[in-house]
Amino acid sequence: MKKFGRPVGIILATAYLGMVLGLEYVRVLDWKSLLILFAMFVVWALIVFANIATFFENRTFKFLGFEIGAKETVVSPSNNKSNSLNDLKIEINNLKEANKKINDKIEEVNKRITKSHPPVPKMNFDEMLGTILFVSGIGTGNTDYNDMEADGSTFNDFCEQIALAKGHNVEIEKSVNYKKMLNIYLNAIESHLMAQLVLMYDRKANSFEDTIQGTFKQYPYSKETLLAVRDDFIDSYGKKSQCTLLFDEIINKLDKMY
Repeated sequence: MKKFGRPVGIILATAYLGMVLGLEYVRVLDWKSLLILFAMFVVWALIVFANIATFFENRTFKFLGFEIGAKETVVSPSNNKSNSLNDLKIEINNLKEANKKINDKIEEVNKRITKSHPPVPKMNFDEMLGTILFVSGIGTGNTDYNDMEADGSTFNDFCEQIALAKGHNVEIEKSVNYKKMLNIYLNAIESHLMAQLVLMYDRKANSFEDTIQGTFKQYPYSKETLLAVRDDFIDSYGKKSQCTLLFDEIINKLDKMY
């Protein structure tokens, strides 16, 4: 409509001016008529130049001190809804609310799953493996560290049962038989460790006996304390290779029992 209206405006303005000139031509041109004619010419010029200016990419023209032209309105990006700070804050709040609704829905579904499919109750060590038969003939008096080293020993079977229980999410801490066997093997391991340390460091090893006993009485045992004792022996009395091998062997056995 703009492109169609521009030439129409020029034609109408020119026709209007021609009509005025025709009327003035048939009359006597006095000074009043000339003044009116000049005013009509100015009006015609303003209309024509304003319409012509719109053809040249919003350029303007100056006529008799007037700036004539038509500029198209450009919307500033700052007024755009997507760039409005307030609108962005509202959008963020909407997203947060939507995310909260999703999380609530997920939580609701999880509760329904838990209700319809409750977790299988844990069995204890004794119920699953029947270790009361396994430990009937084992005691502190007849269990030696060297026996624990042999293939097919009761110690290896015990460690295999523990690994099996862990793999099936079976509780072992509350088992009376587990605690009984654990204490038997801990006693044998502790006695062997102290005997070997005395062989390597003589009576100097006795100063660490209470610390080592305290470590074995904890549940689970404190690996950090044993490693610190090992480092103290090495730093104070040497024999790094022998001491390291001894403690590695002991710690390896202990790890299998927890």
